[in-house]
Amino acid sequence: MKTINWNLSLFSTIVLLLMGCSDNNNKPSPNPDSEEPFYVISNTLSTTDNVTTYLTTVSSLEDPSINVELGDHLEFSGRGKVYGLTGELTVYLSSLDEPTFTEVKFDENGSPTIGRKISFANLGVAQTFSGLNVFFSPTKAYHVNSESLEIIVWNPQEMIIEKTFPSGLSSEAGFSLVLLNKPIVVNNKLILVANKFNEDLLAVNGSILTVINMGDDSVLSSEEDSRGAALLIATEDGTGDIYFSSNWLAAASHFLYGELAAAPVMLRIKVGETRFDPDWSRTLTEDLGTTIWMGAIPAPDGGMFFQSIEEDNSEVLTAKDDDNVWAVRNSRPWKWHVATSGEGDTEPITNDDLDFPVSLAPINVDGKDYFLQYDGKISILTTLSTSNQLINGTEIPGLASNILKIR
Repeated sequence: MKTINWNLSLFSTIVLLLMGCSDNNNKPSPNPDSEEPFYVISNTLSTTDNVTTYLTTVSSLEDPSINVELGDHLEFSGRGKVYGLTGELTVYLSSLDEPTFTEVKFDENGSPTIGRKISFANLGVAQTFSGLNVFFSPTKAYHVNSESLEIIVWNPQEMIIEKTFPSGLSSEAGFSLVLLNKPIVVNNKLILVANKFNEDLLAVNGSILTVINMGDDSVLSSEEDSRGAALLIATEDGTGDIYFSSNWLAAASHFLYGELAAAPVMLRIKVGETRFDPDWSRTLTEDLGTTIWMGAIPAPDGGMFFQSIEEDNSEVLTAKDDDNVWAVRNSRPWKWHVATSGEGDTEPITNDDLDFPVSLAPINVDGKDYFLQYDGKISILTTLSTSNQLINGTEIPGLASNILKIR
């Protein structure tokens, strides 16, 4: 078997982003009218020579007529991803190259100023993008180190490290742990989901659910569930139940390598609970007639979307002959299915535009989920109507990694 050409830190986010420093003389595009919405987007452009990340500002996420001129926005060398709190005018840029966060402040007119930088170098951190970053308040944030799995508690407002504590997670010899890169908070408790991958970077059964008390920064429990595998997607349905499922890479790897890679699966946490439901798990292999399926991702009205592709698809068979997991993802057409919940019956969607897998998790802003249609040059912020029609919104140069509404 060939080793998959895949960097482990990509599992959490698919895309690894860096950042650097620049001047702060650029002006944002939104009108300074304080009543107008104001969004900050981190978007990265890559060439053979360099990688550049921008903090792009727009007044709408759903206006295809907006023309983003990158020269009007803050520019950082390398890759970076923006973090922060909704409604706060200060944001923070993580780095894959450095163990740092960089502060960027916007005034009421939308003009940015690059502020302080905090470094976690003395804690053995190499970079701050992969792993998990959680902002709870202006004065408290977590960075979960993707290497040591230690949790750093820091104060964004003061840009100081408060303390560190062990997450209770550790990798076994021959395995690595990859965290679900989405904060799950239940009753002031943070839920971490760590997934096991072997030395060939293939998902194996065994997902660890760890519960952190955010009040006193203590580990309440940590339990491995042998049913789980590559639970890298998490979606809440209309009842508040949270469904965890495998992504396209896990499904494609299982198709290519059989039992060497775990089959895609779904688990759930019932509303108000902090453990996987011991009496429920699901596979859609029989329902959808293929082992290559993924989901669940949010659908309108509290439902869920799933995607699948047939195993005898000619492009998929070519990918198998070539031992190319990426070619499985790039095969067409993928089929979309919708269900009223994670345990509801799946119904096929007839829409020729929906022929692709969702490689990147949707970004939720203002209670609405935005999918990225990325062609290698442009990210189109896309929503789906209640009739499952694509609605193309604002176009952002490069690959958008996160969106914050700061006003």
